Amino acid sequence: MTKFRKLGRTAAHRMSMFRTMVSQLVKHERIETTVAKAKEIRRLADQMVTLGKEGTLAASRRAAAFVRGDDVLHKLFTELAYRYKDRLGGYTRVLRTRIRVGDAAPMAYIEFIDRENELRESKPPNPQPPERPPLDPWAKSALKRQWAPPKDESESTSKLLDSHKMKAIISRGIMEVSYKRFERGDWRQRIAPANGRVESLES
Repeated sequence: MTKFRKLGRTAAHRMSMFRTMVSQLVKHERIETTVAKAKEIRRLADQMVTLGKEGTLAASRRAAAFVRGDDVLHKLFTELAYRYKDRLGGYTRVLRTRIRVGDAAPMAYIEFIDRENELRESKPPNPQPPERPPLDPWAKSALKRQWAPPKDESESTSKLLDSHKMKAIISRGIMEVSYKRFERGDWRQRIAPANGRVESLES
């Protein structure tokens, strides 16, 4: 479930307040409230506009279960849905205004953008990506069944031979070094890797 600020109210009182404030925001398109309440109202108002843009029967029933008033519901699915048809989100803005006398609560305006007499000019909407044509289910399943291209046998064989050659050269070099040490008599001594001391095998 979506978490909200408590705002010093019970769950039922808080949700009733949000419903009323969102309905008044849709009706008047600008209201003044505290910053904490404005931040909570903003996402709910954006959700209502998104439902209005869907325009389906299920969306209208979901919106009608939240907002208050038939005029507010009609405005969501007609005026606001047409206004924000090119936007993918961010239909409202919060502007801090003053400190309220009495409890020193920070106040703010929350308003819809792209309208007349807005407090600040809004940025143009980002261009939407072009819609991709729907893929044929048979072609989609064929793409899923595609395997990786076969490996080049000649390349893998050459890599295998090169690795074998390297191993043979390394082993031959180790044998030559060991034989030379045997000729010099170094087999009588060994180096302890832990302390670096040279110990004799004869002792």
